[in-house]
This record gives sequence, structure tokens and C-alpha cells, in this order.
Amino acid sequence: MKLLLPLALSISLLAGCAMKSANGSCSATAAATSQKHTSAFAAGNYSGQWTGADGATGKLKVDLKSPAGARWEAKVSFTFEGEEVPTTMKSVEVSGDRLRLTYGYDVRGNSGVVTMTGNQSGSSLEGTYQIEGAKGGTWKASLAQ
Repeated sequence: MKLLLPLALSISLLAGCAMKSANGSCSATAAATSQKHTSAFAAGNYSGQWTGADGATGKLKVDLKSPAGARWEAKVSFTFEGEEVPTTMKSVEVSGDRLRLTYGYDVRGNSGVVTMTGNQSGSSLEGTYQIEGAKGGTWKASLAQ
């Protein structure tokens, strides 16, 4: 068994994987709200890639919304060996050019919590992710045009 987090993103990247799947990919979607929108952080749909500490890679999507006067919302999805992994967003924090997403996941009865942190630079997001009690990795995504 391998503990990996593609994302998070998604992440839940970006989401996380607790083990490799038979068919080759992970995908996760999550949504949540956190602090009210008060920064210049760019909302939008970001696409990119995650890389685990063991060298595994996958696609990553981070969708950020900031309704006027409301709390930030996020969805994170990723691929890993063809398996989709549902996630539950726990928190979304945006401050200045910094982002922090925390979400839970469950893969074949193995559950965990992932925290993604990163910075915005222009139309890109880049950072690291950590799986509670396991190794994490890095991620990078660009704003879809």
C-alpha cells in the first residue's frame, strides 16, 4: 500500500490517496467555505499537476470562487491511477497571495486529512501538500484562460 496525495488538490490536491488502485487513477471533488472574501487572490479554475514524494504524478484541478461579500469556496480534483476519490472540504483560507485548503478523503476504507498550502504568482498557484501521518509532495496549477 502506498500513501499518496495527488492534490488535494484535490489536493481534495488536491485530495489524497491512501493506496494505489487497480485501474490507475484518483479523482476527487470537494467544496467548502471559509473566510469572507477580502483579498486580491484570483478566483477561477486552475489546472495543473501534483507530484508525490515518491515521484508519482497526476493531474490537478483547483476551482476557487469568491462570491461578493461571502466566504471563499473551493473544489479540488485530481487523477491517480484511474481511481476517483471523493473528498470533503474542511476549510478554505485565502490571505493575500496565500492559499490553504484542508480536506478529508476515504479510499477503500482508509481515511485521512490533507492540507494543501500555496502561493499565487500571476495566473499560477504553486505549493505543497501534506497528508496527516504520511509524506506529501508538491503541486502547481495555472488559471484556465
